[in-house]
Amino acid sequence: MRVDMVILNVWIDSTSSHYASAVQDFLNFCKEQGIPFLSAVPASEDILSLYAASMAGILVGCMAANKILGQIRRNRINGPLRISYTLRGTENLRPPNSVRAQRCAMTRQMLHIIYENLDMTTALDTCIWAIILTAFWSQIRLGECLPKRQSVVNPKLIPSWRNFACPNDMGSRTLHLPHTKRGKMKGETAIITRQHGSLDPIHARMNEAHAGDAIAVYKGPKNTRIALVTRKLLKRINPILENASYPTISGHCFCIGGTTALLLDGVPPDIVKLLSRWSSDSFLRY
Repeated sequence: MRVDMVILNVWIDSTSSHYASAVQDFLNFCKEQGIPFLSAVPASEDILSLYAASMAGILVGCMAANKILGQIRRNRINGPLRISYTLRGTENLRPPNSVRAQRCAMTRQMLHIIYENLDMTTALDTCIWAIILTAFWSQIRLGECLPKRQSVVNPKLIPSWRNFACPNDMGSRTLHLPHTKRGKMKGETAIITRQHGSLDPIHARMNEAHAGDAIAVYKGPKNTRIALVTRKLLKRINPILENASYPTISGHCFCIGGTTALLLDGVPPDIVKLLSRWSSDSFLRY
């Protein structure tokens, strides 16, 4: 019975109420006729015919048919289909606090505030700024261009400077991502679009003297090479945004923000979807 109650939550309340009422009417009929529960569920064709005959002269044909169809549909919900319906009902019964809040999208105004509060004379902030703009305008998740750990930079997972292609006639460039959420180890190619003014990701790029370095590597004391990780980047910029009364952001907010910026600029949704490598239309929610 617990499973049946969960399955009823697959449908909207009115439909579930109708099905539950029809099932209860059928079970009451079986009880009156002395039909054991295990024989009634699932019901045989003979029992359903007997049930239909009991409604003759009481209900119109279409109402009787609906009651019978409800039992037939219930009979069919077994095996893999029963599991599928149970999982769908379970999803519809998820507690309200389990629904993740929609992520905040990075905006141009937020980028300007970050820029005004970074120290571009330091290698760390210069690296952070270049990564932020690259992620924003090419709609890259930070996890696709930053290593998970500062001590491990795997070139098979993280792009390096040699993964940049030469600029096209408009000044935009492509960046091959060795490993992405959708492309896995095949990777994907992101397009970094040239922009005007201080938010131009091409102009903000770091010194490429060490072409073999990951794009997230910057110079530390005594010319040591230090890898920028997502945690460190967010720890640097979130206090800046919080001081400006903006919410805390995550690594996915840059991808969402770049998508939103292009849509607001009038770029057709199908082009934005292509540029951002979205596999569905979920980006339209933002």
